[in-house]
Amino acid sequence: MLQSEAIFYWAAVTLYAIAAVIYLSALVFKKERWLLPAAIITAVALLPHAAAILLRWYTVGHGPYASSYEVLSSNTWLAVALFLAVQFKMPKVRLIGAVILPLSVIALGVGFYLSPKINYLPPSLRGYWLFIHIFFAKLAYDCFLIGIAFAVLLLLKMSRWGSANNLLDKLPHTGRLDELSYRFSALGFLFLAVMIIAGSIWANQAWGRYWGWDMTETWSLVTWLVYAVYLHARITYKWHNQKSAWFLIFGMVFVIITFFVLPYIPLENTHMTYFRGK
Repeated sequence: MLQSEAIFYWAAVTLYAIAAVIYLSALVFKKERWLLPAAIITAVALLPHAAAILLRWYTVGHGPYASSYEVLSSNTWLAVALFLAVQFKMPKVRLIGAVILPLSVIALGVGFYLSPKINYLPPSLRGYWLFIHIFFAKLAYDCFLIGIAFAVLLLLKMSRWGSANNLLDKLPHTGRLDELSYRFSALGFLFLAVMIIAGSIWANQAWGRYWGWDMTETWSLVTWLVYAVYLHARITYKWHNQKSAWFLIFGMVFVIITFFVLPYIPLENTHMTYFRGK
């Protein structure tokens, strides 16, 4: 990691951590007025974070996807940016920062611990379809994360602790939270489908086959099917509120395995091992 990149990176992590503490404190101590300062600090943190990502991009000559550090950092930036856009549009849901920001700090810490070193990609692992594949992978993950945040707030609001928390009472009604978690999860489902299709086209260009049934490809499909079951159950069997929220938490386990566990298991395909930052 470059020294200048490290300065920007840790400045962003520090600001995210401060914002996370404020969001969680606002939730625990029921202080609504603390939410706006937390959102402002989060927005400011995006600037040094973006600088760190762009510095790495300029140095290595490719997008942020060649190591776990780059993937988690760029995913986190996009997730936080999406969160800020959502809470700007709907100020009443600003409290989802109590879920998004702590998870963002953890993701950045894990990414740095795994592999902050610089990796260069060979020409065979570059291309237009790879960019599309990676871009939609990030969008899918971030939409799933926002959906989970709404699901968690829904469960808190419907719990006994939630009934005694006036800050949770100021959230939109449970039906609205349920609808928002569903909409973002459905959007993530669509983005995941595009990711899989673009990835298969890129794989054919890089290695001469569309699908190889390796673990990551298989689990990407499994994750897509899990969310397909969720959407089917919601539409056909009218799953709502707590049942829907718990299923989304279950589905997020598959997302984490697909995006952040399997890529770091050694593979026979050396090209894929290189691509994943090994």
